[in-house]
Amino acid sequence: IFDVKCSNVLADEIEKAGGKATRWKTGHSFIKKKIKETGALLAGEASGHLFFGENYFGVDDGLLAAAKITSIISQSGKTITELLANVPQTFTTPEIKVGVDDEQKFETMRKITEKFNSKFEDCDTLDGVRVSFGDGAWGLIRASNTSPYLTLRFEAGSEERLEEVKRIFRGELEKYEGLDLSAL
Repeated sequence: IFDVKCSNVLADEIEKAGGKATRWKTGHSFIKKKIKETGALLAGEASGHLFFGENYFGVDDGLLAAAKITSIISQSGKTITELLANVPQTFTTPEIKVGVDDEQKFETMRKITEKFNSKFEDCDTLDGVRVSFGDGAWGLIRASNTSPYLTLRFEAGSEERLEEVKRIFRGELEKYEGLDLSAL
């Protein structure tokens, strides 16, 4: 299980290794509930939170994650760079936070989702709206559950395509009043 802000590469690699990839809503409580519901052994968020379902119910433990990664590296006899050598490289942004009035953010997000759904062919509305452009590039916008901002994240196969997707989103978001787009 992984949150909507994670790379497409993650899902591809999980499936390639024989696992079941499940994209889910961002947030500790959402992820833990999905672990319980599905019996997943591993879950994570782009923020770096890793949840382990084995032996404990969805424990989020950085030290356990570090110990497991160290064990995998040690047993493989390879460096982490060697282990990840075949994972496709993409260009991504960190989380981009667009300021919005806390009282209006969910209504603004509803309007944005409606507009994006009508404008773009491939929209996932599980948590905000994630637009896939068919070439591996995607953009996400979602309302923060805890703070007065919308979170955006982007991924593409090249820096040029990444900037193009960001421009597409910025062009759409400029149509809404009350958004602080300075970070975008």
